[in-house]
Amino acid sequence: MKMQTGPDHAQHNPTTNARTVGWILIAGAILSLGFAMAHPQLTAHELNAVLRQMIAGATFNGWVHGILMALYVILAAGLLGFSRLLGLDRPLVSLGMVAYGVGIIAMVGAAVINGFALSLFAGRYAAVKPEQANAVAASINAMGSISGAWAGVGAVASSMAILVWSVTLLRFGGGWRVAGVIGMAIGAATSVMLISGTIILNVHGFMLLIFSQSIWIVAIGYLLLGGAPNGNALQQ
Repeated sequence: MKMQTGPDHAQHNPTTNARTVGWILIAGAILSLGFAMAHPQLTAHELNAVLRQMIAGATFNGWVHGILMALYVILAAGLLGFSRLLGLDRPLVSLGMVAYGVGIIAMVGAAVINGFALSLFAGRYAAVKPEQANAVAASINAMGSISGAWAGVGAVASSMAILVWSVTLLRFGGGWRVAGVIGMAIGAATSVMLISGTIILNVHGFMLLIFSQSIWIVAIGYLLLGGAPNGNALQQ
C-alpha cells in the first residue's frame, strides 16, 4: 500500500490539526483577556460630562471593541476545531458549539453598541440643549440596557457551552478529565451567578467572566498541543 506523504497528508494529520487549534485557543484567550483589561470605563455622572468622555474616548473605545469582536470570531473558530476533534456527531459537542455560537453573536451585538453606537450617538449631542437632556439621557440608558441584555445572553450561552463540552471531556482520562471538572465548575457557577444576578456585567463583571472562561480555554489549548483526546481526531 502506498503511504500518503507531502503537504496534503500534513494538512490532515490529526496531531498537526490539534496543535494548530491549541495555539489558536491559547493566543485568542490570552489576547481577549488583555483587551478586556483595557476596556474603557465611564467615570463621569453628569450628562454633559458623560457625553464629553464618550466623545473623547470614541477612537480608543472603538479599537478595543473592534479587536475584541475579531478575537471572539477567532475563539469561535478555534472552538469549532476543538468540537470537530471531539466529534460533532456527539450531541453534547454539537450543543456546545451551537450555544457558543449564540453567545458570540450576542457578545458581538453588545460590543457594537458599547464600542460604536453609543459613541456615534454622543457625537451628535455634543452640545445637548436643556430641553433635550431627558430624552438624551433616556436614550443612553436604553442603549445601555439593550447592550447589557445582549451581553447577559452571550455570557450565559458561552458558559453553558463550556459546561456541556466539559461533560463530554469526563469520558477521557488524565488532563482532559481534569479540564472537564474545571470546566463544569466554571460553566455551572458562572451560569448560576449570571442568571441569579450575583454577577452584574459591568466592567468588573465582564473581566471576571473573561478571566474564568480564559482559564478553561487556555487549559484546553495546552492539552491540544499534545494531540486530540485519546490520540484520535475526526475519526473518534
